[in-house]
Amino acid sequence: MRGLPGRSSRSSGRPFTVRVSNARALDPDVVRAWSSLEARALEPNAYLSPHFVLPALRYLDPDVRALAIRVERAPESATDGHAGETAGEPAAARLVGMGIFEWVKGTRAFPLPHLVAYRSRHSFSSGILLDRAHAAEALAALVEHLASTQIWRGHGLELEGTWGDGPTFALIAQATAAHGGHVDHEEWNVHTRSVLEPFADRARIEANLSAQGRDLRRRRRRLEEQGSVSWALHRRGGIRAPSVEAFLDLEHRGWKGETRTSLRSNPADEGFFREAVARFAGEERAVFTELLLDGEVIASTSNFVSGRAGFAFKIGWRPDLAKVSPGVLNEMEFLTRMYGEPSLGDLDFWDSGAAEGSYIDKLWPGRRPLVSMAIATTRLGRSVMSLVRAARAIRKRHRARQPVPASAATAPPEPRD
Repeated sequence: MRGLPGRSSRSSGRPFTVRVSNARALDPDVVRAWSSLEARALEPNAYLSPHFVLPALRYLDPDVRALAIRVERAPESATDGHAGETAGEPAAARLVGMGIFEWVKGTRAFPLPHLVAYRSRHSFSSGILLDRAHAAEALAALVEHLASTQIWRGHGLELEGTWGDGPTFALIAQATAAHGGHVDHEEWNVHTRSVLEPFADRARIEANLSAQGRDLRRRRRRLEEQGSVSWALHRRGGIRAPSVEAFLDLEHRGWKGETRTSLRSNPADEGFFREAVARFAGEERAVFTELLLDGEVIASTSNFVSGRAGFAFKIGWRPDLAKVSPGVLNEMEFLTRMYGEPSLGDLDFWDSGAAEGSYIDKLWPGRRPLVSMAIATTRLGRSVMSLVRAARAIRKRHRARQPVPASAATAPPEPRD
């Protein structure tokens, strides 16, 4: 994968170069530029951070041949009339697009060789990082590169689980339309996820807490009968080792440990988590919340920060206290206290990472659509995409005509991971 060619295109008078390289062999300067791009991305995403992706590739997917595709803009010359920019501007400022991809021979949704945005088994979304100041140009350069070079005779690009109402999604639609039928895109697998906009949703958050309040207060009193209850949030100064250990222990207890789906059940998963937490925490971008009984952690959450957004990752609690719902009480404390918590004041959006129907739906009032989508960049790719689109429409009409079984109509929703 090393040595794959870059390609230059020109937009708004500036050349943009697309470079393809081995994601496992990125120069440290490129990794730093990637981290800087994440901070100013059009849509922040912790699952696209080098602090998440690089440990995931190392521990979780050592056999994946991952491609790093980055878009860079040429530095301004001192005579171009752009104040503050010179030919010597840092490389971090010139990286305007970044994505990690896998090469696949085909998927059910797009049955031709193409690139798929990398998504580990612990990633709750995928996508592309775009500099918010150059997002349209960076995406246009990427689409043009794919359409003109056909990397490894590929027919397009697939993204699994990206926001269906976000600016990146809108830019993809615009970029494909701008190619006058030479590029096409399709969406499928639309579902919703609970999100939190603390300052915009405060009244609705308080209403949700009030609706659940009587039951939650009862559970809290029952817990207080067993000892002193306290709550802690960790971010500033990093995450200390006892909090990491307590989280891993709690997340391993109960059914996740029994089914060997916890992080601690697999040394690779635990190694990934420890490195990711250390990397995020080194920049004060890891957030842990803890509910304690007599000083012992009985419920814990791990979260990551990207830009001005928080990303809920995983949760753990003592299963022997299930009757008082320590995990839900921990969440209630977070929602109640976050407005007075200085270390959370810079975050105006939270992604729950939760499946539809989880307990988070009762507490977090916001909803956003997630979609999967593909971009076809060749004539064959567009033809196959049209056939898949037609087949999907036929299946949808067929399902709509089928009666819903009584058991399915009354089945409880699946709990969150």
